[in-house]
Amino acid sequence: MSMQLSQCSQGQTVRVERVGGHGAIKMRLVEMGITRGTTVRIVKYAPLMDPLEIEIGSTHISLRVQEAQLVETTVIA
Repeated sequence: MSMQLSQCSQGQTVRVERVGGHGAIKMRLVEMGITRGTTVRIVKYAPLMDPLEIEIGSTHISLRVQEAQLVETTVIA
């Protein structure tokens, strides 16, 4: 089942299927390591649910929900 990264629950591990958007936003996501096939773990959401913290390998990244909505994922754990 495919869902946006912003819809994933805290603690879930997902695989990136597609990075949407265009221009600078898409380039920024790809430069941070969010590319097709990458495994991402949702570490936690901020108290007001924005931003969220993700983990790619040993790197922790904070993303705004607006940015996370551009990333389509599949849950693997």
